[in-house]
Amino acid sequence: MRCDTAWWIERGKAALAALLLVGVAAAAHAQHAVFEGYQQSAGLTNMAVGCLTQATDGTLWICTENGLFRFDGFRIRREALPPGAERAVLLTARADGGGRLWIATDLGLFLRRETDGRPAWTAVTQPGGALIGVEGGQRIDVDERGIVYAIDRSSRVWAIDATAPAGQAPAVQRVKLPAFPAPPGAVDADSGALRAGRGALWFGCGLGLCEWRDGTLRTWGEAEGLPARMWGNLVLGRDGSVWARSSDRLAQLRPAQHRFIAVEAPAAQRLPATSALAEDPAGRIVVATDAGVARWDGQRWQSWTSKEGLPETLVRSLLFDAEGALWLGSSGRGLHHWVGYGQADHWTPAQGLPAPAAFSFARDGRGHLWAGTAQGIARLDEAGERLQPLASSRPKGAANNIAVAADGALWWVEAGRVLRLRTGAAGADTMFNDPSLVMALQGTDGAIYLTGRHGVDRIVATPSGVRRQPVADGLPEREWVGGVVVAGTGPTAVEWFVGERRIFRAIDNAWVPMRDEHGQVIETDGHASVAGASAFWVVDSHSLALYTLEGGANVRLVRRFDLALFGDPAVYFLRGAPDGRLWFGTDHGAFIQDGGHWSHIDRTNGLLWDDIDDGAVLLEADGTAWIGTSAGITRLRPAQAKEAPAALRADTLRFGAKTASPASLPQIAWDDRHLQLTLATPSIARGRTLRVEYRLDDDATWRAIEGNVVTIESPEAGSHLLEVRAGARVPIAEAGPPLRIAFAIEPPWWRSAPAKLAAAAALALLWWLSNLVANRRQRRDRERLERAVAERTAELETSRQALRRLGEHNTHALEDERRRIARELHDEMGQQLAALRMEASVLRARARGERPPAQEHFQLLLDRIDHLAGGVRALVKQLRPPALDGGLAAALEWLAAEFTHATGAPCRLQLDAAADGLAPDAATQLFRLAQESLTNVRRHAQASEVSVSLQRDAQAWVLTITDDGAGFDPARERSGHGLLGMEERARLLGGSFELDSRPGAGTTVRVRFEEAARNTTA
Repeated sequence: MRCDTAWWIERGKAALAALLLVGVAAAAHAQHAVFEGYQQSAGLTNMAVGCLTQATDGTLWICTENGLFRFDGFRIRREALPPGAERAVLLTARADGGGRLWIATDLGLFLRRETDGRPAWTAVTQPGGALIGVEGGQRIDVDERGIVYAIDRSSRVWAIDATAPAGQAPAVQRVKLPAFPAPPGAVDADSGALRAGRGALWFGCGLGLCEWRDGTLRTWGEAEGLPARMWGNLVLGRDGSVWARSSDRLAQLRPAQHRFIAVEAPAAQRLPATSALAEDPAGRIVVATDAGVARWDGQRWQSWTSKEGLPETLVRSLLFDAEGALWLGSSGRGLHHWVGYGQADHWTPAQGLPAPAAFSFARDGRGHLWAGTAQGIARLDEAGERLQPLASSRPKGAANNIAVAADGALWWVEAGRVLRLRTGAAGADTMFNDPSLVMALQGTDGAIYLTGRHGVDRIVATPSGVRRQPVADGLPEREWVGGVVVAGTGPTAVEWFVGERRIFRAIDNAWVPMRDEHGQVIETDGHASVAGASAFWVVDSHSLALYTLEGGANVRLVRRFDLALFGDPAVYFLRGAPDGRLWFGTDHGAFIQDGGHWSHIDRTNGLLWDDIDDGAVLLEADGTAWIGTSAGITRLRPAQAKEAPAALRADTLRFGAKTASPASLPQIAWDDRHLQLTLATPSIARGRTLRVEYRLDDDATWRAIEGNVVTIESPEAGSHLLEVRAGARVPIAEAGPPLRIAFAIEPPWWRSAPAKLAAAAALALLWWLSNLVANRRQRRDRERLERAVAERTAELETSRQALRRLGEHNTHALEDERRRIARELHDEMGQQLAALRMEASVLRARARGERPPAQEHFQLLLDRIDHLAGGVRALVKQLRPPALDGGLAAALEWLAAEFTHATGAPCRLQLDAAADGLAPDAATQLFRLAQESLTNVRRHAQASEVSVSLQRDAQAWVLTITDDGAGFDPARERSGHGLLGMEERARLLGGSFELDSRPGAGTTVRVRFEEAARNTTA
C-alpha cells in the first residue's frame, strides 16, 4: 500500500508539473541574435545543410544535398565520398571519439578512417556481405565506447565496432531485440530516431519510444506520460534526462523518474518527426521550428525568428561545438554561427529600444534596468525580453547619462530639462529647466551632480524641495566636467571630477587639479576611472596611464600603455568593474584588463556593433556588462570577458610531396625540405577572425600570414623548431598558445663525411692536375715567349742593320748630293759667273775708252745672267719641287705628269678634296713617299699603267700607289734602300706601311695614318 501511495503521489506531481509547463509553453520572442554566415565564399558550395557533427580534433563535418564538407575553422573544403558513392544522397553523419566518421547514405553505411594523414573509406556490411541500408537522418548513433548503432530499413538494429586497427574491417553484429512496432513513417524519414548511451538504446517504436537496456526492451507510451506521437528526434541530456521531440511536443524523462513530462512546443510541421534538437551548455533544449529556433529553459519557451536576426530560412540541423558555440544548418542559406550564444544578448528597436543608439544604463531602487537612448529612456521588462519606453507627453530627447539617487530615483538631463523618475512612478518630473545643462552625474552615496559649461552643481534636498548648489567656484577656462570618479568607499570615499583636459577635486570651494609625483598636472582626454583599491586609470591624447593614489590630489605613475597597442582607437569609456577588472570602450570594441592580461571583445565574438557609444556601460557586481552601441544594447555575461586565446592544430604537414605526422617526424631528406603546414583550430567559431603567426627557431621574429597555410622554402640542414600561434588582433591582446613542431633536415649527400672526404680528395687531385696543366702551359708559354723574343730580337737586329745601312746610305747619298751640287756650282755656275765677270770687265774697259759698249754686248750679258738664273732654278727644283708650294694636290698632279712625261705610261690620280688641308710636314712626307714609289716603278716595274689615290677613311688617311708591272717577292732580301726609306717616312707620320706584290702581278704600296699626325720632318 505504501508503494501504491508513493506511485500515485509521483503521478500526481508529474501531472501537476505537466499542466504547469503546458500552461507556460507559449513561446515568447527573445532578444536579438547575431549570426555569421558561411556560404560559397567560405567554400560551402551547397546551401542545404542537412546534418552537422564535430570530430574530437575540432573538425566540423557538414552534410549537404550534393556532398560532404569539412570545416577546419578557417575554410570549408569538399571531402571526397566513398568510391562508388560519389552521387549518393547523404542522410546523416556521426563522428566518434576515435576520430572516425560514419556517414549514412541512400546506398548504405560507410566508415572513414585516416592512416598517416590519408583518408580511407570502408563500406559497412552485414555478415552476409549486404550493405546496411539506413533511412532518415536520425537512425544512427555512437555511444561513449565508440560502438555505432544503426536501424536499417527492416527495423533491424546493428552494432558496429570499429575500434580495431584501421587495417581490419569493422565487426558487425545484429542486436537481438524482441519484436517491436515500427514507427508509422513521415516525410523525410520512415522511422523514429535512435540514441545510444549510458548502457541503453533509445529509439522510436510505433507512436512511442523503446528502451533496450540490460537485455530488456521497455516500451514508453501514453501510460508513461508520453503522448502518442511520431518522436523524430532524441537527445540524452548531460544530467541523464531523455528528451524527445515531435512536431508539436517536447517530452522529458528525468533521471530515476518513471514518467515523461510533455510540454507543447513551437510547431515543426514542415519537417515533421525530424526537427533538429540539441542541448546547450546550460542544459537548455534548443529546437528548430517552422519559423526559426526556440529554446526551452525548463519553464518557458523563447523563440528567435527573422525578426530577431535569424536568417530567413528553415533550420534543418543544430550543433553545439566543443566550446559551446551554436551552429545552424539551413535549407538554402548555408551554415550559420550564432555569435555569442549563451554569453551575449542583444536588444534593438525590434525589441522595443526607443532608438538604436544607447547612451547610458542605470538600475533604479527596485533593481529595474533602464537604458538612456537618443529618444528618451526605456525599462527592460521582467522577463528580460523587451524594453518599454517611458511614457511622456513631451518631445523626447537624448538621455546622455542616467544617475541614481540615494532613494533609488533616476535623474537625467533631456533637451535642457532635468528629469527625475521616482521608484515605481509612471512618469518623470521636470525638476529644472536650464539649456546650459548637459548631463547628470552620480557621486558617492547617491549624490547627484548636474554639469554644463557654467560648472558643476550638486542637488541638495531642503524642506522646500531640491535646489542646485555649486560644488566650487567656476571651473578653469575651457573646462567641462563629463564624469565623476569615486575612489574608496564609505567616509573615506573621494570624488574626482573628470574634465575635458584635467582631473579635479573640489577642496575648500576651489578646483584642485590632480598632479603626479613631480608636481606636473595630469592631462586627460576626458576619461578616467578607478579599478580596485588604488588603481587610477587615465586616458590622455596618446596613452592609457595607470596611477596609484597617494593622498590629497597627488598620484604616482605606474605604467603607460600606448594607444597604438589598442589599434589607435577613438575612446568612448573607461570604467572599473566591481570585480577589479578595467573596461576600455573604443570604436574597435571593448578591451578588458584582468590581472595584468588583456582580452578583446568586438562584433566577431559578442558585441552587437563595434562602434560603442560614449559612456554607455554598466558593470554589475556579478560580472555582467551592459554596453550600448550605435546599433543597440549588448549584455555580456561574466564568462564572455574571460575567453581564453584560441589554439591551433596541424591539419596536414607536407615536406616536399610527402605527407608527415607532426607527432613523429623522421629525418627529412634534403630534397624534401620544402615545408607546407595547413592549420586548423578546435575553436572553429573563432577561426575566421584569427591572425596566424609563425617563426622558425625561437630566436626568429614572429611573422604574420594571410590564411591558414604556412610555407617555408628550403630551411637549412639541422634541427629546427617551428612555432605557430593565433596572434593577437591588436598588440595589447594575448596571443594563443604556440603549436610546436620539431623536425630535422638531413644534410645533402655532398655534406656527408664520405662526400667531404671525396670532395677533399677530388680537390687535391684537381689541385695537382691544375698545377700540372699550369706548369705545362707555363713551359709552353715560356718557350713560345722565348721564340717570340728571339724572333723579335732577330727582327730588331735586322731592322737595326737595315737602319744602319739606311743611315750609311743616306750619309753617302748626302755626300754624293753635296758633291753633285758642288760640282754643278763649280762647273756650271762657277764658269758662268767667271764668264760673266770677264764680260763685265770688258764692258767697264770700253766704257772708259772712247768706244762705248755696243747693244749686243749688253744682250750677251743678259743672256749670261738668264742662263745662270736658270741653272739656279734647276738646282733648287731638284732639291724641293716648287709644286709643293701650291699644295699637296698640285704637287701630286705635277709628279704624275712628270712620271707620264718620263715613261709614257699613264698615271691616274684620285685625290680627296680635303687633301690640301693636311699639315705641310705631312704633305711633304706623302709627296716623298709617292715620289719614291713612282721612282721605283719607273726603274724596275716596266708598268703600263699606274694609279695614285689619297682618300680619307673615317679618321685615317690612306695613300695607295698601284702598278701593273712585273712585281717582285717582298720576302727576298733587298739590296736597295728605297722601301726602307718609305717605311721610315710612314713611321714618321705615325702610320703604317703595307707592301703587296707578287712576281708578274704588279705592286701595291699603301700608307695609312691618322689625320692628327702632323708634326713630321721632311
